[in-house]
Formats: sequence, C-alpha cells, structure tokens
Amino acid sequence: MANFKVDEANGQYNIEFKSEDETFLSIAAHETKEWNKVSVFDDRDCASDFFRNGSVGYSPDKIGETFDGLELKTKSWEVSPLAVSNVSSSFFEDKSVFPDGSIKFDNALLMKNIDHEWNTKKSLDNRNIN
Repeated sequence: MANFKVDEANGQYNIEFKSEDETFLSIAAHETKEWNKVSVFDDRDCASDFFRNGSVGYSPDKIGETFDGLELKTKSWEVSPLAVSNVSSSFFEDKSVFPDGSIKFDNALLMKNIDHEWNTKKSLDNRNIN
C-alpha cells in the first residue's frame, strides 16, 4: 500500500509516492523534445527499445526470500523524453546499497494514453539464485 500524489498540468509533472514501509519516490519534470546529451543511451529510440525489451521486473518481497515479478504489456509503445529538475528515491539514496558516486540518474521517459495491463509473473526463490 502506498499514498500517491500526482500533479500534472501543461506538460509539467510532479509525482510522489510513499509506501507503508517508508519507501518513497519524488520526481519533478516537464515534457521536452530534447534528449539528455549525458545519457548512457544515444537517443530516445535506444532508451525506448531498452525498456520495451525489458518490460519484466522483479522486486524483493517483504521477507526477502523471493522476488515478485511484474510484466508491463502494451498494445502500442510510444515514449517521449522528460527534462527532470528534481528526483529523490529512498532506494537509490540508500548508501548501504549505493555508496557515494556509484549511481547517477540518467533520464526519464513518458508514456501517455497507452492501453496497457500489468501481469504478475512467477516469483523467483531468492535462496536458489546464485
């Protein structure tokens, strides 16, 4: 369970969520046509292809014994770049996981008006992953 706050107007986006376990994410961004030149991706199409081909993700469960899977399925795929002015994440700001200098925000992509569904995937047992 999480509380979400979403403000969107005139191509400006402010999105926040905070879950029961204090996990949080906050991002402020606006629509742009310019690609972030310091991204690891050459352009929007490269980034788009990466995420389209990686539409399955796994997250550790609350106990830490399994990874729960989730898949994004879309009828079409179209993304546009966002210029990010602020981003904050309890996960990526955890110095025990990501020491100073080990991680850097890359880019944000926006999908609008895309028919989609989220499907659960079979969980992976963390104790058997090597």
